[in-house]
Amino acid sequence: LKVIVVSRQDLSGLCDSDRISEGIDADNIFFVKSCNDTTIESLKVAYDYGCIFMTNTNIDFLKEDWRLPRKTKEWMRLALPDLHARFSFAPCGAFKAVLPPRVTE
Repeated sequence: LKVIVVSRQDLSGLCDSDRISEGIDADNIFFVKSCNDTTIESLKVAYDYGCIFMTNTNIDFLKEDWRLPRKTKEWMRLALPDLHARFSFAPCGAFKAVLPPRVTE
């Protein structure tokens, strides 16, 4: 599994430290530093890489946002239900990914 992490903070140093768990292959993580809204940047990265993206933000309003290129907005209209993953945390703090139905098939 390859993962692209979009953050306002520069997280690239995590790969060079002991801050990533032993069970995670740091070579499969790609960090993208966002200067803008991380949701917008995540959509741009998902479009560029043709991958699913994960956010709990309601992104329906972004289908018409001027900050997204026209091609990305067209892609969102067609692919959004199949590519939008969400997440939650269990009471014990465990992370749980809620993947789109087509991804889990």
